[in-house]
Amino acid sequence: MPLLTKILIVDDDETICSILKELLERYKFQVKLAYNAWSALEILQEENFDVVVVDLLLTGMNGIDLLSTIKRTSPNTVVIIITAYGSIPSAVEAIKKGASDYICKPFRVEDLVIAIKRALAEAKSKSLNEHIFSCLSHELRRKILVLLAEKRSLKFSELVKILQVDDPPRLSFHLRVLKKMGLITQDESKSYRVTAFGIEVVKLLCYKS
Repeated sequence: MPLLTKILIVDDDETICSILKELLERYKFQVKLAYNAWSALEILQEENFDVVVVDLLLTGMNGIDLLSTIKRTSPNTVVIIITAYGSIPSAVEAIKKGASDYICKPFRVEDLVIAIKRALAEAKSKSLNEHIFSCLSHELRRKILVLLAEKRSLKFSELVKILQVDDPPRLSFHLRVLKKMGLITQDESKSYRVTAFGIEVVKLLCYKS
């Protein structure tokens, strides 16, 4: 059974909190409530959440300050700002502080659900990209990928010769890493090829360099 997306709603209007909780749970989200920033921070110390929905004008610590604190302690947590007093300056500040979206009240719950799903997809994509480029921080892996993009298809022995590898098991290890990332594959003849995804990554590598 897949794990439910966990959402923390932070709003000092208890009625709005209750309504949002009921509606979001219909979309199979797991929802918890906090009525001020301090309660939210206490909850966040005890539990991990995928998304935190924060009202801009909270009593005490405001939504922007709470956003900053969350991003400082848990940078991968998605934070969405909601407010009945939207303005361009506050929207710009929220984005600068790391908010994934900024939604003005009143809004349809469907709009919030779309924003949540989009923000989670973007966060997942960013995490994957960071993981891929971390994987390619190893020089030999970059060389393998670029070489296969140029040659289209090479056998293991050809890779050993062209790359002048003194340690074939080491090359085999790095080929396995690239295969696991979906950047290269092997055909029936055991030749290595770059996947379509790998080609796009090579283009990005060349662009960055």
